[in-house]
This record gives sequence, structure tokens and C-alpha cells, in this order.
Amino acid sequence: MEYSLAGFLALLLQLCLQLQHVDGLSTHYPPIKRVEHVSKVKIKVLPRQRFFRADNSNPFGASDFWRRSLDPAAYDLRSDDSFLMSMAIPNHWEDSQGSPHINPQETRFTLFLQPTVDLLHPQARMSYGSSDSREGQSVTRTVSIAHEEVLAYSGWVIKQSAVESWWEEQKRLKESGTYYHPSTDHRNHDPRVIGWARVLIHETRGMRDSEDLENLIWEGSFEARGQLWHIKTFDSYNLIRRPTDHSPERWHSHPSGGLIAWEEAVDDSTHQSASDGSTSHLQKRQSIDSMSGSMGNIDFLGSIGSTDGCPSTRKIVYMGIAADCTYISKYGSANAARLAILNNLNTVSALYERSFNISLAVVELKIQDIKCPAHPTPDVPWNIGCPDSGPDGLSLDRRLSAFSQWRGQKGGSDGAGLWHLMTACPNGQEVGVAWLGTLCKVNSDQQTSNGLNELARTPSSGQVTSGTGVTSANPSEWQVMAHEIGHNSGCTSANSCCPYSKSRCDPDNDYIMTATSSRPTSSFSPCSIGNVCSNLKAGAATHMDTSCLSEPGAHRNISLNQCGNGIIDPGEDCDPGDTPSPCCQWGVCKFTPQAVCDPTHSPCCAPSCQFSPYGTICRPVIDPVCDQAEMCSGKNAECPADSFAQNGLSCGASGAGLSCAAGKCTSRDQQCQAQDPKLGLKQACDPEASMDCRIACKDPNQPNQCVVLEAKFVEGSPCGCGGFCSATGTCVGGDQAGCGNQWREVSHDSV
Repeated sequence: MEYSLAGFLALLLQLCLQLQHVDGLSTHYPPIKRVEHVSKVKIKVLPRQRFFRADNSNPFGASDFWRRSLDPAAYDLRSDDSFLMSMAIPNHWEDSQGSPHINPQETRFTLFLQPTVDLLHPQARMSYGSSDSREGQSVTRTVSIAHEEVLAYSGWVIKQSAVESWWEEQKRLKESGTYYHPSTDHRNHDPRVIGWARVLIHETRGMRDSEDLENLIWEGSFEARGQLWHIKTFDSYNLIRRPTDHSPERWHSHPSGGLIAWEEAVDDSTHQSASDGSTSHLQKRQSIDSMSGSMGNIDFLGSIGSTDGCPSTRKIVYMGIAADCTYISKYGSANAARLAILNNLNTVSALYERSFNISLAVVELKIQDIKCPAHPTPDVPWNIGCPDSGPDGLSLDRRLSAFSQWRGQKGGSDGAGLWHLMTACPNGQEVGVAWLGTLCKVNSDQQTSNGLNELARTPSSGQVTSGTGVTSANPSEWQVMAHEIGHNSGCTSANSCCPYSKSRCDPDNDYIMTATSSRPTSSFSPCSIGNVCSNLKAGAATHMDTSCLSEPGAHRNISLNQCGNGIIDPGEDCDPGDTPSPCCQWGVCKFTPQAVCDPTHSPCCAPSCQFSPYGTICRPVIDPVCDQAEMCSGKNAECPADSFAQNGLSCGASGAGLSCAAGKCTSRDQQCQAQDPKLGLKQACDPEASMDCRIACKDPNQPNQCVVLEAKFVEGSPCGCGGFCSATGTCVGGDQAGCGNQWREVSHDSV
């Protein structure tokens, strides 16, 4: 029987695009031959302060204004800042025997970075779990993720000769309030841009001058002229490196041992065909059910390289990410694991934005205790050691099944379109596994034996599927994670070559969805792009769910209610979190017998679990003139509403100019003086300068100008014409209409 090339390629695509109840595997990347220490890090932050001129004598009229910008210090970096980051990385070369040699010269890179938008859901939470051996359950404490504490940035690598012109342009764009998302084509065609970049800064606290930048702790990835660079701290690299990876020396002067960089070539010209046997050890898991339906007649050949079906405007898929005890142990602490996860997703999201116009964001992080339990608990059955830890240890495949079962029981009210588990238990060379075509799948299905199983080493009977994937710790973590999420999105890495183009069959050995690769990669092949976009297309024969794709800003309502999170959710009497309480029943969040309240959350509840006696002070006085104490009624567990003296009442030392403001004795001048000492602010501008209650202080160098900060005057402070600042930071009362005309704003601080 004769087959045309087109028919043969179409058949291959049909074989690799079965979407139901199939898992994809990814394997270790080759050893890292050489790493270098990053040095000479410099940061230059775009101006963010605003200055207004309130000089009625200026020749342009009282309603005109002038503005001057301050350059924020690098050690005062904020999550909403945009900045240039430059660094030096030593060059090296290999001789004919493959031995590395250091080049005395070094390469400088300059990245322009701006905040990664939508990396976190507005209600993103992080839960910490620990095992309770007595109860056979895990104890969970849930906290909100503070967006301002996540220093995640996105941007581009700028040609060295164009850095100065780029900087001047960015200052003008900032003044005009213009923002370009890193995934936009606007920068992809800019000749000054030589690649993309994603960076996560761990922290800047403790840095006091420019020299401290040598000790800055950060990590990330960037691509420049076909070279993919990875940056990790020495400590994290050393913890996850394999025995075959290069072992660098520690820089004892750096708090994390230094910043380690290694490069990989990703240029398209390096693609080479692999032998037929290169992936022969990999097999796809597939039940007979996955062969049923209309999939057999679908021809995806025409979709190669096509983005038809992918969203025309950016969408977001919110994800839940869990880290089991083995992953936490691998990184040494819960915080180090948390930072690794955020860095991974920050970079993976960039890839999905560039390829499919879809961002990935965190809605929930679930972090387990560093010590693995002796036996898995029913509520987190996937949190257990590796197979060599004991009879209950889980392999990569069984961990995926247990995680899928947990995800199905958890339900879809958490707002997550996918859940991903980070572990440190690979299966030999396999470091990742995921279910195919399960995007937005929040329930779970258990497979039954049907007499057909293409994977000899693990039976398909009893396995549970859901919208889940698992990645094991390794130096190329974010690429493995991207690979597995690609499987969830309906893309596979079959044994057969996936067509590179409509006329060329290529195994895509240098692409993300390759099952085995000769080097780390940073892009999807045209075949994979067409594959995923076709699956996302409305009315596609694959029937893949896309209901979890959200519009930026149109956040899904989520419910993270859980007994033990320390928050009293609807239906609960109490919730002490992970701290035992004699007044609250653990696990059900109901009062114990005879208890009527719990002092954990109720200020008028006594340790006896009864209402505090009448007259018990539940809110002490802040200031003897401006405030008054609140006392318990003896009839309930709540403290009465806060009450205080009239705003504007004189208080404090005579002549100090202090007055009452919502129970505090303060002044506008005092609040200016409490700001960053480096600004040297001593005196507040007139109340008319802060119609929106932002702190407005006289410039110490030019007293006829006002420095207007993003911080707000405290509630009750005078503002506008006879008004006072409200609790929400707006000026209320007085005659605001008659005094606001001479003040106007021209730009925004935040990107």
C-alpha cells in the first residue's frame, strides 16, 4: 500500500494527539559542563517620585506645575519598579579535547526589567502543612501572599550600544504612563532587543549602598542572541545539581555563595535529527478508551505553525502549585522552595505568553513540612518520601495518580485551572510526568483495566487522572515544568517524530516538547504551537475545556475555605490554625462543649472559653487626649467599635503643632519626617496639596515644590480645604470643589 508524505505526517500527528488519559514523560537534560560566577551587578531604577510646584508667583500662572524626578536607590527596590540590571559573566572556551578554558575577557549583559503583571491572583494564598502523627492528619496554616513582597520581573536583553538610548526612551514612556507587556510584538522587532529575560529577586533588605549589589540575591533566565542563560544562587544550584554537573567554588563573600550562570545554545540553526533509537525507551500510557471517539479522523497537519485557536488577546490560567516534603528537603527550607517555585512559574509564564498569548499565575501555593511523614495522611496522600524511603514511598507515576485523586477531592472552587506538584523523586532519568489534554479539568477519573496497556512497567488500572502534572527538582526545572504543562494543554512528545513543518519531518530535538533533548530549550516547535492552538479552538474535535482561561483583571471568584487555615470561614465557629486551642475542636472548627467563644480571634473571650467580664479593656488607649479605651460588654466576645476624640483637637506638647487624627496625636509635618530619611523631608505642604491624601512634603532643596509620595496621610489628618482623610485615603468634608483647581496630576508612579 502506498502513502503520500502528507498522509504519513498526518498519521503521525493523529498518533501523538490522543488527549484523554495519556501521560507524557520528560527526562533529564545532559550534564552541565561549565558554570561561571556572575559579578559587577548594577541596577538603575526608573524614577518613581513626583514633584509639584505650588508657587502662585510663577510666570505661567497658578494652575501650572513643574516636576522633577528622583532616582530611587537600588537597595530600595519595590515590586512595582522598572529598572536596568547589568552584569558581567566570564567567557570560556573548550579545546579540541573538550577541556574548558577561561577567557580573560568577560561578557556584559544589560536587562531592562519591569514588574511581571498577573503572576499572582489578587487573593493568592499560601498554605503550610505539617503532619500530626497522633491524629493521622496534616495541620495547615494559610496566609495571604503579599504581592509587594514578590519581586518578580519581566523584560528584554538590550544591546550594549543601545542601553543609553533605551534608558532615555523608557523615562519618557514612564512619564507618559505607557506600558508594554513583555509578550508584545512591539519589542520583538526592536533592533535594540536581543532577547527576553525573567528575574526573581529574593530580597533587598539589609542593602545600604551601591556596593551591596555585589551581594544581591536573585535568580532567573534570559536569552541573548541564541544563547540561553540560567542564573541561580550557589546554594540552590549546589543543592539540586546532579553528580555529573560542574561543581563551582563558593564565594564566601556572598550571602548565598555567589550567583551561578551557565549557558546553552538554542539557535534554530543547531537543530539536528536524532537517531530512531534516541527515544525508544519512552512509551506513552494510553487506554483503549483514549482511542475511541472522533480523534482518529482528525488531521492536524494544516495547523503546523498556526496560532489559529489561541487567544488574540492575552488570557490567564491560574494554577495551584504544591511542594511535597522531598522537594522542601531538597531546597533546605520552605522559603527557598517557595522562591524556586515562583522563579519557575515566572519564566514558564513568559514562554506561554510568547507562544500562546496565555499567562500562568499562582492562585495557591501548598508547602509541606521539610520532614516526610512515616505514612501518608489521607488529606495529602502525595506527601511522602521516594520509593527507597519505605513501602509507602511513591514513584513519579504513583505520585501523579495520588496527586490527581487529591485534586479531584479538593474540587474546583479554588479557582485553579491546573495543579502542579514539585517533588524530588524522579524515576531514573524521568523527571516529569503529566496527564494530556486535561486543562481546566478539576474533577478526577479512575481508570479501569480493559485489557490494553501500552506501558509495560506500570498498569493503567486504578490510576487517577485530573488536570495535574509533576516535576522533580533538577537544574532545568522550569523547562521540565513547561514541558509538563504543555502535556496538560494537549501537546505530546510521542516516539514518532513530530513534523517540524508541512514539508519536513524533524524530531524537534531542541524544543520544549521533545521527550529527550541534547540541550535545554526555550521555545515550542511550530508543530507544538499548532497542536495546542488547534486544541484551544472553539468547537475543536478534541473538546478540550477552556473555561479556566480568564481575562486579565477579570479575576475568578475563588473559595479557599478550609478548616485549619487560621481564618474563620462561613460555617465555622472558630479556627485557631495550627495552634491548639481548648475552645475549638481541631479538624471541624466548632466550639468545644461548654465553650461559647475562642480567644484566638475574639478579644472579649476569656481563656475559660467564656465571655470576658463587663469592663475588661479590649482595646487600650493610644493617646490620652485623642483616644479612649474600649471595654467588653460581658454579653458577647466582640470588642466595641473604636471611638476617639474629634479630629483636629489640639494635643501633645504646647507649640508642637500636633492634633488628633483618628485617635492618634500627630501632624502632617511629623508624618513627613517619618518617611525615608534619605529624602530629608521636614515640613508638609499645605493641605490643599494633597486632595487625595497622599503625603505631600516640601522639597528640602526647593521649598516652593512639593514631593508627593504614594504613602497616605493617616486617617483624620487635615486635607484639601477643611477636610479630613478617610480610612480609605480620600479627602472628605470641607469645601473641596473650591480649592482643587490649582492642583493636577500628570502621570502614575506604578507601571
